[in-house]
Amino acid sequence: MTRTLTQEDIRKIKSQSTVLPAFHTSQLDDKTDRTLLYGYTCDRDTFHVYLKDGLLHRIIYSRKNLISHEFGDSIDVELLIPNKRTYPETCDFYFCMKLEVMSEHGITFTTYNGEREVKQFHGKVAEDFKKTESE
Repeated sequence: MTRTLTQEDIRKIKSQSTVLPAFHTSQLDDKTDRTLLYGYTCDRDTFHVYLKDGLLHRIIYSRKNLISHEFGDSIDVELLIPNKRTYPETCDFYFCMKLEVMSEHGITFTTYNGEREVKQFHGKVAEDFKKTESE
């Protein structure tokens, strides 16, 4: 039987808090330390999501300063996608496939650069900023 919304139904729907799904390290088959996603923000800051020592890390940084660092066994999906673009040749295929399915907005990729060097971490990791602070 079909039922239409009542005024009370509308109030209930609008009062529910929106909880974004989180991405958990348990969703990764490969637990090797590496870059999972690398891109940039609308403010032209670097956006780096990586796995290190069994934890997910998301850092945003400018040329010299660490702007934010989130880390843990899980991070909200929408925090794992930059508001501008990602460099596809630096991103982990399996991570991006799972993230794309979980995300409300999806990942936007820039032009593919087949000449980029393959390496474990693209860009800086949080520890790189701690080193420069102590120097």
